[in-house]
Amino acid sequence: MNIKTKKLVTFAMLMIFCFVLVFGIVGFADSKADDSKREKFTKDLESLVENGVITNEELLKIKDYFQIEREEKKKLFEQMKDMTEEQRRQHMQDYRKNKTNVIDKMVQDKVITQEQAESIKKIMPKHKRRKSN
Repeated sequence: MNIKTKKLVTFAMLMIFCFVLVFGIVGFADSKADDSKREKFTKDLESLVENGVITNEELLKIKDYFQIEREEKKKLFEQMKDMTEEQRRQHMQDYRKNKTNVIDKMVQDKVITQEQAESIKKIMPKHKRRKSN
């Protein structure tokens, strides 16, 4: 190998290393951010128990629902791994059409009441952002 080729290979390897490092850190940070959001939401739910809005039993059921929701999303993305871009787009459109809001689903399944659902929606970060826009 001549010197130009060696420099090019070294540069390419360095770029690949930086790319992997940056995206690994970003993925790790996203995971930490998700954990932090989840912890804050859990504390907010616990404050609803303290204020008598929901019971401890309802809190456990709500946490279970959210855990199931996260697992379903993981399965969804796992299914999409081997799809083409067009298949992914269609899959997501179908998913969004048929998806029920988890809070509304809890009301339908009689885990919580509509009033409790409204209180939970108020503490959810997604709903806070919508109101401020």
